[in-house]
Amino acid sequence: EQCAVDYCLSAEVFTELQAKSELTSREKLEEEVRKISSQKNGVEFKVRTGIPYTEILNEQQEDKADLIVLGSHGKRGYVHNMLGGVADKVARSATVPVLVVR
Repeated sequence: EQCAVDYCLSAEVFTELQAKSELTSREKLEEEVRKISSQKNGVEFKVRTGIPYTEILNEQQEDKADLIVLGSHGKRGYVHNMLGGVADKVARSATVPVLVVR
């Protein structure tokens, strides 16, 4: 059972929503790859679940990538300082160069 504040979802409903979310993410990524695939050969994408910055760092280590490129929404202020941005966490923890594109 997954709960947020005072609202809970059964494990079955949560699993179904997660599967739909992953499918939608994959479809959107495939669409974006198709847009640029005529210009770039060898474009690869993966859909992973977990803590975003941890998954990015794990992927870098598994593939032995020598550069991490990621986007940033450029958000600042209270929420950014409270939660920390994914790009910020990756940049601070990565063992390879990180290029952050706004």
